[in-house]
Amino acid sequence: MSAFERFWILMCAYWSASPLSHFVGVEVFLPFTMACNRLVLIFNQFKILQHHAQVLRGDVTIYHILESHVEALKCLDGSK
Repeated sequence: MSAFERFWILMCAYWSASPLSHFVGVEVFLPFTMACNRLVLIFNQFKILQHHAQVLRGDVTIYHILESHVEALKCLDGSK
């Protein structure tokens, strides 16, 4: 997991645990969380494109890419 992804996950966790979230309410927190998740998805799509470019150049193999995606899915699923 990249530093960017860890940052957004920590931000969401901090906000949900914060007493401020009880005053502001779900109306503000939910769009904030969804925006964070969307940014992480966009960042992951960028990483996928970056991996494909590395394969085309011959820097990495398809196996390395699949391995990293499986690890990312495990993190999202919570099984890691």
